[in-house]
Amino acid sequence: MKNFCRAIFPVLAAFLFVTFNQSASAAEARSPSVTVTQFYKWYLHEMNADHDPLTDGRTKLRGYVTNALITEVLHGAGQGADYFTKSQDYFPDWETNLSVKESAIDQANATEVLTMGNTKESTKTFTITLVKEGSAWKIRKVAGDLEPPGAATK
Repeated sequence: MKNFCRAIFPVLAAFLFVTFNQSASAAEARSPSVTVTQFYKWYLHEMNADHDPLTDGRTKLRGYVTNALITEVLHGAGQGADYFTKSQDYFPDWETNLSVKESAIDQANATEVLTMGNTKESTKTFTITLVKEGSAWKIRKVAGDLEPPGAATK
């Protein structure tokens, strides 16, 4: 039995090392649109569960958002409304109705258009600016509520 444990331990250790390295690399290499989608799914899920993602989930927040933006948000960038939803309230359908479209990307910057919601009342559209920090894309700015795609213009 001792020989078996001695033989299996290096194999198990190597397997765990490779598995965890691949997970870390995958997280760092995610695209800007995946970053936005994963962030908003997490953020809105936390809100739907009556958690405050800015305080309860600060470590996770740092994986998606630049430190500079976190500081701005914590010092009142939302001006009475949630910075990431541009709203004082939220719709539960936002969490399950997210659409992200890439509009521009270069080596260090990206712009994505996020639409969330599935009814006329709940649909909101934003422009999300991301920057590349190391090998990870992070949200740097969320700009206003735009006209939803396909909305009639006057």
